[in-house]
Amino acid sequence: MDAYRIDQISRVEDIRSLVDQLESLPFLSADDIGPLVTPLVRITSDEKRFGAEGALLTERIVLSCLSRIPDDIKIRYDHTKCWPFPTVGMWNRSIIAWGSQKSDEAAKRANAMFLLVQDDNNKELAWRRARSLPEDELLSATPNRQTYKSLIRAWAVSNTSKGPPRASEALKQMELFTGVTALIQGEVTDKTELSEMELPDRTCYNSVLLSYAKLPVLRQPTALKKIQQIVSRMDRVYEVTKNPEFALDGFSYLALLLAYRRYVLSSDDLEPSYPTNILNVLRRMHLSSSMIEKDIVDLPWAYCVAIDALLKTRRLAEAHELVFVATGRATLSGFPPVTCLDGISHVTLIRVIQAWENSQHNEAAQRIEDIQDILSSIPFRRPFFLHKAMVDIVESHSSWTGTPPLLEQMLQRALQTSCFCPNGQSFALTMKAWMRSKDVEAPHRVECLFDALNNAYTKTKLDEFRPREAHLRFVLCTWLTRSGDGRRYKGKHGTLFPAEHISSILKRSHDTAWLITPSRMYAIGLEAWYKQHIPYPAAKSYNAVHKASILLRDLQELTGKMPPQVCNWMIQVCSRRQPTSNRRADAVQTAKNVFRDGEKNWYTYVVMSRLLKSRSSPDVLYLKNMFHDCISRALLSQAFVWYLVATGNTELLQSCFRLSEEEALQVTRQVENSLVHNSGKFHWKGRAPTVLLVENMPPEWSRFAFAAKNTDPDDCS
Repeated sequence: MDAYRIDQISRVEDIRSLVDQLESLPFLSADDIGPLVTPLVRITSDEKRFGAEGALLTERIVLSCLSRIPDDIKIRYDHTKCWPFPTVGMWNRSIIAWGSQKSDEAAKRANAMFLLVQDDNNKELAWRRARSLPEDELLSATPNRQTYKSLIRAWAVSNTSKGPPRASEALKQMELFTGVTALIQGEVTDKTELSEMELPDRTCYNSVLLSYAKLPVLRQPTALKKIQQIVSRMDRVYEVTKNPEFALDGFSYLALLLAYRRYVLSSDDLEPSYPTNILNVLRRMHLSSSMIEKDIVDLPWAYCVAIDALLKTRRLAEAHELVFVATGRATLSGFPPVTCLDGISHVTLIRVIQAWENSQHNEAAQRIEDIQDILSSIPFRRPFFLHKAMVDIVESHSSWTGTPPLLEQMLQRALQTSCFCPNGQSFALTMKAWMRSKDVEAPHRVECLFDALNNAYTKTKLDEFRPREAHLRFVLCTWLTRSGDGRRYKGKHGTLFPAEHISSILKRSHDTAWLITPSRMYAIGLEAWYKQHIPYPAAKSYNAVHKASILLRDLQELTGKMPPQVCNWMIQVCSRRQPTSNRRADAVQTAKNVFRDGEKNWYTYVVMSRLLKSRSSPDVLYLKNMFHDCISRALLSQAFVWYLVATGNTELLQSCFRLSEEEALQVTRQVENSLVHNSGKFHWKGRAPTVLLVENMPPEWSRFAFAAKNTDPDDCS
């Protein structure tokens, strides 16, 4: 096997087989390292191709070479023996491979490999120095900058709280060996006295800085202090050496600002010096000769970190002034100008508005108007950025009354610009924000947005504006949430009860092509009529059963079906309290017709039995037939059983549950004290009779275990 053939291998099974063969070789010499072992390590350490398996194979190869070298120092470091010492490149690849796995266990394996190469190198150095032998002919590998850098990265990306401290330790060890520590401490003042080993580069420092910056404050409270100490060390070395590797770049500034941001957002009592320190970082970025940071650190985002800090320390006027700098509407001496607003944080600007709202300042109203103007005018290059801003605002300020209007302003501005075209998701996010609002105008606003989406699609025929059922559901559900307060609301169809608005919207959307599952939408309409509170005296003239029947008829014309969910809500509409005996009789008959003609699930029997039980004299024969129809479909539930038992009719209990007359009488005597109705559910207080538990009845009576146990009367699924 030669290097060329090894390079052609692509399957991990073949690589694993080669490593097994290597470990089984009786002899391996230094002459095999270049042509055989090094190419094999180069393949196995390819993280993209082999991942963790490759890291393990690389480690096995290196350790296999090391295991063939005797422990006796005299023999181990004898130049005439040609032992297969792993090269520093092999050690580095092993550490890099483990570090790429980004886990605590992988970092420990990388650290173990580093300790092995370091220990072997130290032993040989000590042995040679004791014998005054030259140190430029070492057989063991000497750790270089790449070795330390790989170890630092392995700990830095390990995703554990102890990763940054361990990465920092490795960095300090590297500084110590190269003489950087002595330079920092003032023991060395001339850069020519530094070690010949390659000095730590900026990547080493930035890896540690960013690992500390990404830690939550609670897991590493001193992270910011550690970052500041590392930056001070870099500044000290740069001051003496003028080596650009020790100058802060964009990643260094990013780590500083990320750490400050975490402390700002997690602390309610912020140190007064924090805003000043953050502003100093911004000034330093502006004065830096390196332009790299402008491509890495988002200036508007960096300004928002300072604004948040100023708000936390109650320096509202300064925060307001900095908003204009962050949005490019003003400049400050010594601060970098902003030319692009992509990184501006809407959440931060809303915090400024809320701070003004809570203040007693005379000009608060004008200041709020200024910030709102900025918020609504920020451009977006793609729908993704608009949607992200909307989601951030909703998640962080869902209770703020200004959130829905702000999102609508952002949407309207995006529609007016030619930069990009918003889509249905833009409307959906805005509608959802209004749906969660308690504003009396919220249902009307959602309906207007739905109409705007329809109009945009009609005008442009762009698929981005095609309405979806989700948009209609937002409108219906917003009206549904208002159906219980008994108020009339202004909408597109006039000032009506919410259930009436829903009926009108469904009528208008009756034959739209995008209505894929109309039964779900009509179920919301029926639910609205069930929940619609109609105060006296309007209740006399409003027949909810009649209006819901119209919806049900429209659905039948559209689909030819009456799904269980629709039937369940229609039956519940019929169970509403009626003002006259005639209306009550009509409602019961309508429910029976729906029960007869519609599709059923286990809950259909529950709601129908509940309606019949509410009458002064339940129809026992009808209930018997219901029971036998239910068990024939294997839809018996415990909730249905309790409703039948609650009638207290011994004939019904004997017929349905095969009880003797004595058993039926005993159950009816227990019903009054043991069967408790609470929150719309029946519960048997104490131990229920085993003959009345569905789990003890014939299994063919109940097909689904969940239906047998479910007793929730509000579940209409």
